[in-house]
Amino acid sequence: MCDFGLNDRVSFYLRCMRRAFCVVFGLLWVAMVGIAQNDTSTEDVPAFLKDMERKAAEVDSDLAKWVRRDFSYAFEDNAVGEARRQQLIAVVRFLEENRTKFSVAVMGYLKGAKVLLAQKDWNNWADWHRQIDHFISHPKERKASESFMAQSQGLFSQGLLLQSNAATWFMRTGSIQLAVNGEGEPVVHCTDGMMVCLSKGDSMRMHDVTGTYRFLDNRFYGTKAKIDWERTTNEGQFEAELGEFEIRMRGSSFTTENARLRSSLFDLPLEGVLGMKVQGEAKVHRRTYPRFESRSGRVLLEDVFPGVTYEGGLQVRGSKLAGMSSDDRSAEISVFNHDTLFIRCLSDEVLFSDESLDATHARMSILLGEDSIYHPDIKIKYLDNLKTFRATRQLEGVGQQPFLDTYHAVEMEVEAVEWPLDGPAVTFRRLTSDRPEPAAFRSLDCFESDVYDQMMGIDPIHPLAELARYMARRGVKSFYSEEYADFLGLQEEQARMLLIGLTNAGYVDLDLATRFCEVKP
Repeated sequence: MCDFGLNDRVSFYLRCMRRAFCVVFGLLWVAMVGIAQNDTSTEDVPAFLKDMERKAAEVDSDLAKWVRRDFSYAFEDNAVGEARRQQLIAVVRFLEENRTKFSVAVMGYLKGAKVLLAQKDWNNWADWHRQIDHFISHPKERKASESFMAQSQGLFSQGLLLQSNAATWFMRTGSIQLAVNGEGEPVVHCTDGMMVCLSKGDSMRMHDVTGTYRFLDNRFYGTKAKIDWERTTNEGQFEAELGEFEIRMRGSSFTTENARLRSSLFDLPLEGVLGMKVQGEAKVHRRTYPRFESRSGRVLLEDVFPGVTYEGGLQVRGSKLAGMSSDDRSAEISVFNHDTLFIRCLSDEVLFSDESLDATHARMSILLGEDSIYHPDIKIKYLDNLKTFRATRQLEGVGQQPFLDTYHAVEMEVEAVEWPLDGPAVTFRRLTSDRPEPAAFRSLDCFESDVYDQMMGIDPIHPLAELARYMARRGVKSFYSEEYADFLGLQEEQARMLLIGLTNAGYVDLDLATRFCEVKP
């Protein structure tokens, strides 16, 4: 009988424990391998299809028929391969485990997959599933995954980018590439395509569009596009080229400041702002989109009508054309009499139509040799059918002041001035009557006490006396209406009305746009 010492017994027990640990570890390793093999085992395809048909039948019998006939036929094609079948099944099981709606997410995925399977488009298949990986790694984005799957079939078959209650956007032509961005989010790269938006029973189109649609943002970030004035009276006359732009695709409109307008009407392109909007308007002449407003640059339109020339900025509003100030200068209208400048008008806005040209607030000069007839705020209109230019005094504001004959220093209290372009005379008249009526012609040097007294009204101090007192105190001959209001202790609007009265009486010049006032000599 052997007598083991204490150290020998401890060593023996340790060796036994090591052998036991090795046996247990080996058994565990064999079990883990078995489990791993079971996890990577394939799911039976016929059983999966039966499962899909049964679940589709709970939604709609036609969906069940589609699974049994259309989808199964494409899914079991030999060209698909077992790897892609198992990949599809794994995505379906993820969608089910993530509690997405079967009728929306799963059926949307199967319908999108069926398009690619039938086309045997394995490049887009791989790119699409790289996009789907984002939702698998972000299971909380359940609603976004449902929308993504639901629109897949439309994207592959029609170029559908987004469908919402307000608008539906398509990329009809060009190339479409599925991809993920730097954050792994799904995007669609579009190149040289035609983008179409449907809304309100109508549509709009953009050509040669290149950009990226970010699905999770519902926004399209464009780098270039072309806009035509289709279905307007200006069709064929204008084309806009877009630089970088952004579209919020849940709506049916967008605006960009990176636009360049080209036209056969002028040589150099105009830089400006362009707006697009789906407009449910059947009448072509009433359509007001696309819209372009020049930001810089001026155009020269010779013979807008015979003998009438326009220079300035430009607005195109669908079927309507308008002029505007540009480069810190007012738009200019010139009317010629046998190649000689006869009428010159400056305005910040000019409206064109097929029969006329209008400006509501214009500075007008009729040039008669060394003489001229001037008005600082007049309504002008050229009537092409009558070949007549007409200038009418305003009913309010500083436009109420009389016409001025600068050479003779005479004010003319008449309602309108007219000149037929082929006629030898300028006519002073009332618009409400063709009968000759008396008019007041007053010298600028003439002082009439009754007119002076009428200006005072019920005020305790005469407005001219107040003006003289202000000029003496401040030592100025020009000022803003706010400064004058502060001196008088009035609201700016009250002081402005006083200055309008003095302007119409011929003592000051008030610019209503800037509210800057200058005292006349």
